[in-house]
Order: sequence, then C-alpha cells, then structure tokens
Amino acid sequence: MGIQSGKNFINTNAADIIMGVAKKPKPIYVDKRTGDKHDLEPSGLVPKYINKKDYGVTPEYICKRNEEIKKAQEDYDRYIQENLKKAAMKRLSDEEREAVLQGLKKNWEEVHKEFQSLSVFIDSI
Repeated sequence: MGIQSGKNFINTNAADIIMGVAKKPKPIYVDKRTGDKHDLEPSGLVPKYINKKDYGVTPEYICKRNEEIKKAQEDYDRYIQENLKKAAMKRLSDEEREAVLQGLKKNWEEVHKEFQSLSVFIDSI
C-alpha cells in the first residue's frame, strides 16, 4: 500500500516504558530447594475469604430466624403474664384478714380439743 508514518515507534515505546509504572510481580511460592515455583493464589496460603466485603456478616436467614424466636418468646412471656394476673390471689383488707385468722384459730382449737380428749390405750403383754 505504501502508507508511511513519520512517527518513531521505537522512541515512543521506549519513552512509554520508561515513564510508565512498573508491574508488580506475580505472587509465587517455592516448595523445593531446586526452585519449583507455583502460583500463590490457588495454593490456599492466601486468606481470600477474609477479604470479601460480606465476611463476618450474619446471613439474612439467621437474622430472620432469631427475630422470629425473639418475637415468639415475647408473645409467650406476655401470655404467661396475663395468665398469672388472672390467677393471682386477691389482696384482703385488714378486717377480712383478721376475720379469717380468727375463724381458723377457732377451728384449730376445736379440733385440738377433740384430739386431746381421745382415749389412750396402753396395752402390753
């Protein structure tokens, strides 16, 4: 075709290399003293999971399950409190309390008197 350019590619490439940023070497490990080199990434020696953005975050399904358990426990506690209030003893006034105590003492005296008046048999061979 005969298309020619006035650009000096050798000098341009050399200037790009000189002014450019150096490449980082590929991470490797050597496993023998003879110098067998292997890539570091697939070896398992690099902690790749801790570099993930969701590392250490509790999964969504576990959070939902914990919330459901917490809600169920709160409902159960509320139900127990309601039942305890329904079955709770009522508070007596001082007059009612004294009347009940006097009645119980009177009944105890009657029963105790009957018990003491029972005959006792002591019979031995």
